[in-house]
Amino acid sequence: MTVTRELDKLSWKAVERYLAEAGDLSVALVPVGAVEAHGEHAPLGTDHFISQEIALRIAERVNALVFPRLPLGVLDVGYVFDYLPGSVGVRAETLAAVATDVGCQLARGGFRRVVFVNGHGPNTAPLTLAAFNVHRETQAQSAVIDWWTTAGDIITEIKGFNYGNHADRIETSLVLTTSSAGLVDLTKAVANSQTLDGVDAREKEIYLKKIPYTHRFDERWVGTSGNMGDPSLATAKDGERIVAQAVGTGVQVLEVLERNLSRAEHVRAGSPTTDKES
Repeated sequence: MTVTRELDKLSWKAVERYLAEAGDLSVALVPVGAVEAHGEHAPLGTDHFISQEIALRIAERVNALVFPRLPLGVLDVGYVFDYLPGSVGVRAETLAAVATDVGCQLARGGFRRVVFVNGHGPNTAPLTLAAFNVHRETQAQSAVIDWWTTAGDIITEIKGFNYGNHADRIETSLVLTTSSAGLVDLTKAVANSQTLDGVDAREKEIYLKKIPYTHRFDERWVGTSGNMGDPSLATAKDGERIVAQAVGTGVQVLEVLERNLSRAEHVRAGSPTTDKES
């Protein structure tokens, strides 16, 4: 159908042919990440390298195209982490606006489903807003896929719990599955507390309950190296398990969006459908 799934490597005529052939089954995946410190062992672009890898694998499963990754994420929603050199973020409002613009223009260009594949925790809220903006403004179906929610059970199986994943064993394992794996140097990995033992018990309880509050990833969280846990334990094998689960859930999300799209079109045509009919 196309020689590549990466939209920016295709001509506009090739995209036009894809949309004509895919019709209502057309899908655009938008990988989103961040540029921030990931320990002394991993690249600043870890988040968007991971989101692009997951997006490309989903694309192969569902005949989708992948928009160029959006590398800039939010560093001050969820936590403040822009004090280490090279860490550069944008405001939540900026990310929401950019993602909305990208998603809406993809939808207006013919894509019926637009999904943001997210590799950075603080991006979730702005991207969720963008997804609903895309739907409201274009009627395309939209969603956000986060690897830590889609594969939480596997993460827990690997290390015993699903928190403190920043540049630790889990996230480092993920980047080892990507084409940027060669940028990881595990000989430089610094082991910090696996379970955030340096954080006050009352604050840790709030963190584990996922209650938003303003805080900085200081040395209690990431040591002086900029990572949680022990990244030296990372393996590509563990990363592959998490990626596979994220991809499988991504496919499921797209199937649901397809059904929702069909229902919406029936409603607009004046003939509501039921789950049984669909």
